[in-house]
Amino acid sequence: MKLTWMFGVQVLGAASAISLTPAIVAAQDGKQAFCVDYANEAVEMQRRNIALGCGIEGIRWHEWWDSHYGWCKDWVSPKDVHYHTELRRTEIAQCRGDGEQRSSGRSRY
Repeated sequence: MKLTWMFGVQVLGAASAISLTPAIVAAQDGKQAFCVDYANEAVEMQRRNIALGCGIEGIRWHEWWDSHYGWCKDWVSPKDVHYHTELRRTEIAQCRGDGEQRSSGRSRY
């Protein structure tokens, strides 16, 4: 076992621990940016919903940015985020009359 001195403390395998840290930080920054974009779009879609008078309701449809961001960052996979984003886009397109209908009625989820 090789012990290395780092910041006045003896550390085992310090080089490998240091090399992993940037990758973890980059992954967290990537998810943070991804979730900021998701939350921004989710809020914007709700504002369009209101402005167009669509009346779409459900747990996906609100203007609470922190809630959208937290849901994305802490609870779901990117696949789930993309799924919810596409559902919103489809429902707004249906309301405007310019989208291909993929489901009947308005969302309640």
